[in-house]
Amino acid sequence: MNKKHIKILLIQECAKLMVFEGVSQYYDAKKITAKRICNNNLKYLPNNGEISEQVYQLS
Repeated sequence: MNKKHIKILLIQECAKLMVFEGVSQYYDAKKITAKRICNNNLKYLPNNGEISEQVYQLS
């Protein structure tokens, strides 16, 4: 998996957490996602704007 693919997965997962699981803070969504997908590796975490765009698309 390359860096771009990982980042897309992280953005999607963060947005899903916020829209469907009620996580209200970007930081919390990022931490949960890092734990689920990257074994707590924070290297590729998306920025808030990237997550926000995906949240908008899911809403």
